[in-house]
Amino acid sequence: MLILLSCGGDGSTTKSSNKTTETTLNNPLQNVPEKENTKGEKVNEDKLDLIMRTSANRDYTAKRPEALSILEHRIANDPENYPIVEQGIFEYEMVHDGTSMSKFGAYEGNWIDFKDDHTYVFGKNKETQGGGRYHYDFNKGLMLMVDNDKNANPQEWKCMRKAHVMILVGNEIYGNNNYQMKLVQRENIEQVMDPNYVDP
Repeated sequence: MLILLSCGGDGSTTKSSNKTTETTLNNPLQNVPEKENTKGEKVNEDKLDLIMRTSANRDYTAKRPEALSILEHRIANDPENYPIVEQGIFEYEMVHDGTSMSKFGAYEGNWIDFKDDHTYVFGKNKETQGGGRYHYDFNKGLMLMVDNDKNANPQEWKCMRKAHVMILVGNEIYGNNNYQMKLVQRENIEQVMDPNYVDP
């Protein structure tokens, strides 16, 4: 779910190409292939992967070394573990991409699992699609995430928890401020994959 910018000369062909790239970056989800979920609804298969690894309109991979340095500093100075993010796994329920809210069921089966060693993995159903390292600052409610993929943008989220729900609101620093996500805590992958599971 990586989108890379390319540089070129000053010709009109290059300008046209750059305009296309800019449009793609402003809406990185627009060309994702659709398929049907278990309810027969059309959904984009790789939307979560795009959101986890890109920002709305810029390549922030140059900030990766800085983000890693900040991550290491935060972990060293605040290594506390918090069950509110590490207990169970979280299934993505709704995503607002800055222009519209996702349809119910669009992210069915997509999950992220925050581990107590400051690592995370994410995927869909039983397939793990990626992972990285994170730090959760309980007092500030900030979640910093750096993907293992060196071509992925770092992310920082304002994290809000209530009962079994987590809300992530993107911060400007790495360009994911267009995104807001609602995740629901599940005990295990079986609950994520169960189409008949009803929230308590």
